[in-house]
Amino acid sequence: METKKNKETKADIKTEIKTKSESMAENKTKTDIKSLNKTELQQVIEEMGEKKFRADQLYDWMHVKLARSFDEMTNISKAFRKQCKETFLYTSLSVVCVQESKLDGTKKYLFALEDGNVVESVLMRYKHCLLYTSPSPRDRQK
Repeated sequence: METKKNKETKADIKTEIKTKSESMAENKTKTDIKSLNKTELQQVIEEMGEKKFRADQLYDWMHVKLARSFDEMTNISKAFRKQCKETFLYTSLSVVCVQESKLDGTKKYLFALEDGNVVESVLMRYKHCLLYTSPSPRDRQK
């Protein structure tokens, strides 16, 4: 695969992963806000002294708009965003590297996780898809 967007060198990637690992170590005592269901989130937000609708806003930003951080949540006050940063862990993937094939546009991504590990993923787009399924044992019975 040819590199289309590959700003970071291996040293830059290692530095970013190390930074993420250190950040994860600092956040071990915080609750991962994305792990809370809507009811749990509402309860925690109300315990923080905020109104119930704030939980709905947070939930929408996390699971519908897919915000990468509290800073992207523009309809929430800066003071409440700061309080959320201090209270919760907000995890998201960071794109470290993207490679794109000149042949078919297939893209290979390298994502950094909060714990310092990396995950590789491939995106392939096809115009046509042929699906083959084998017959089930039930189809053989007459």
